[in-house]
Amino acid sequence: QGLFYLDWLIDHKGDFEILVQKILGKNVKVNWDAPRLILIAQTYNEYDKYAVNRISENIELKKYILYDTDILIIENIALPNIKTTAKKTKKTKISYKKYSVEDHLRGKSDKVIKLFNELQEKILKIDEKIKEKILKRYVAYELDRNFAEVVIQANGLWVHVDISKGEVTDPENKLIDLSEKGHWATGSLKIRVDNIEDIDYCMDIIQQSYENKL
Repeated sequence: QGLFYLDWLIDHKGDFEILVQKILGKNVKVNWDAPRLILIAQTYNEYDKYAVNRISENIELKKYILYDTDILIIENIALPNIKTTAKKTKKTKISYKKYSVEDHLRGKSDKVIKLFNELQEKILKIDEKIKEKILKRYVAYELDRNFAEVVIQANGLWVHVDISKGEVTDPENKLIDLSEKGHWATGSLKIRVDNIEDIDYCMDIIQQSYENKL
């Protein structure tokens, strides 16, 4: 679960920075050099400690003890591997893989590649300011925030839009609401694209989401 959160954070840097600046002020900058995961619990077993040591250097385990006298003790159980010298302390910088459209399209059928290329071209034509972000599990399109994400699958595409059900017009009722379900993309409404004929309807939904972010 903790690794899921860390992975989500790395895939949503823009969204996180907007949230930070909204709460702490627009001049606040986020340092992404070495994101870390801190797990706090009452107990850990030996398998937990072993797993953390093997998985990554940017995970910490901390144990807490709460006494009846309202005293809280926090104890370090496992810390990242930090190399120390007499002059300075150096933390290992964590590198994260960069993804490309080709990574998502690799091994997919000609039909799916054609569907994505057609949809990609239409989205980018909406506005020259639109940015395309290639993440681990989907391709996102944003202005300052995401307005659409495309999940490329073996037989078609799922397109997520970052707009609420009450703000979008969907006459054919094709949108699926994921607001109460787990999903990787930031948008909680999704629509299926299986054929070229589906793209025009999908683009109307995407256009609404885009305009909602202006």
